[in-house]
Amino acid sequence: YQLTKALHKKVTDLFWGGCCDDYFTKVQIWKTFHEFGYTLDTHTAVAVDVYQQYVTETGDMTKTVIASTASPYKFNSAVLSALGEDTNADDFTLVDRLCAKSGMEIPRSLVELKDKACRFDGVVEKENMYALVKDVLRVEERTAKAEEEKKEKAKVAAQKRAETLKKMEEAKAKKTIVSEKKSTTASKKAAKK
Repeated sequence: YQLTKALHKKVTDLFWGGCCDDYFTKVQIWKTFHEFGYTLDTHTAVAVDVYQQYVTETGDMTKTVIASTASPYKFNSAVLSALGEDTNADDFTLVDRLCAKSGMEIPRSLVELKDKACRFDGVVEKENMYALVKDVLRVEERTAKAEEEKKEKAKVAAQKRAETLKKMEEAKAKKTIVSEKKSTTASKKAAKK
C-alpha cells in the first residue's frame, strides 16, 4: 500500500508522529512525578514524551490536553520501578507501595479484589493454548450443534418444498379436470346445436 504524494502531503500536514521506548517511558514517569507530583501510567507517559518531542521539533506551543486512558495501578510494577522503588513483591503489596509513594487512592475494585477467592489458577503451555480455548468455548460442541441445526433446517425446507410441489400438482390436476369438464360441456353444447 502506498499513498500518492498529494495524499501523503495532506496527511503529514495534519499529523505528526513520534515514538518512545521503555527507557524513556520510565524517564517520563520519574520526571513528571518529581516535577509535578503526578503519577503517570506507562501509556500516558508515552503520550507525554511524544508530545514533548513534538513541541521541541515544531515549536508549536498550542495548549494541549493529553487524556490519560489507564491507571498507574494497572502497571504498578513498571511505574514503581520508574520511580526507583523496589518491585520485588506480590501485586497487592505493589499496589500498597504505589499508593504510599503516589498518594493516589487505590481503585475500589482493586481493594475488593484482594479479599476475593482465586477463580482461575490453571497454567497452560503456549502450544496447548489453542486447544484450551476451543475447549473452554466449547467450539466443537457448538459446531456440532450448528451443523445439526443446519441439517434440521434443510430437512424442514425440503419438506416444505415437497408439500408445495404436491399442492401445485394437485392444483394443476384440478385445473385439468375442470378444463376437461368445460371442454366436454362445450362439446356437448356444440353437438346439440
